[in-house]
Amino acid sequence: MSTRRQEWVDSLRDHLAEWMSRANRLQVEEDKDSIADDPDSKVDIQRLALLRHKIDLMLSAHDKEHMEISKALEDATNAAIAGDADNYFSALTFIRDKARSITKYAWEQAKDDIG
Repeated sequence: MSTRRQEWVDSLRDHLAEWMSRANRLQVEEDKDSIADDPDSKVDIQRLALLRHKIDLMLSAHDKEHMEISKALEDATNAAIAGDADNYFSALTFIRDKARSITKYAWEQAKDDIG
């Protein structure tokens, strides 16, 4: 079981890191009106949606922390696209902190399985 748990942690971490990278790129876009016309921005928005859905499917609907990170991903995505830096960076910090908590707990569980 510990191998699967570690794979889950690694996959969640990878998806979140890519989501953060793409969201950051949209957030720093200077001309928010040009996002709709920019092919790269469109690809980033589509990829953000895909990553959000992948992450959501990895999370438990019965775990409060998991649902909090899911909601924060939605909020941060919307804020990044809208150019709302304050809400974006607030949600991003929350996501990073929750992700660390979730992955640490899963890692502790994996260590317990081993030993």
